[in-house]
Amino acid sequence: MRKTKIILSLGIFALSFTACKQAENKQATEEKTTATPAKEVKQTSELSFKEAHVNKVYKDYILLKDALVKSDANTAKQAAEKISTSAKNEEIIRLAKDISKTDDIEKIRVLFFDLSKQVETLANDNITSGKVYKQFCPMAFNDTGAFWLSSEENVLNPYFGEKMLRCGMVQKTIQ
Repeated sequence: MRKTKIILSLGIFALSFTACKQAENKQATEEKTTATPAKEVKQTSELSFKEAHVNKVYKDYILLKDALVKSDANTAKQAAEKISTSAKNEEIIRLAKDISKTDDIEKIRVLFFDLSKQVETLANDNITSGKVYKQFCPMAFNDTGAFWLSSEENVLNPYFGEKMLRCGMVQKTIQ
């Protein structure tokens, strides 16, 4: 039984590593022919939520995610500050304020994961049209994995930035 668990664990790790390695190779090929993505491409159907403040929080959350994709702590802090002023949820406000007070990009990424959990609940409870993609990177945070939300299906990883830009997969579509 113990050998089976070890073999399964190694198999899962190998699949995760292979998937992310393939994403890196694909990224290297794409970078030869395209420029680094600046921002998310707008999705085809308009994304909207029941409450106006949720639209603002989500829009600024995406700005924060895009800043982390670029490893830009200053822009991430500015987006978090916007979230803290438009959110109504106490935990979202606290996390956004914590992000806006640090210059450490890795600490921002850890807080961003906690923020993502809160924003996912907000999106699930309030989406009225469009799609939000819950994306997951199995290698984030020393292979414990972490998710984030995106308005597009294309994976741009905020936990590794350009090191592993395309590492991840769509785990769920919220609509």
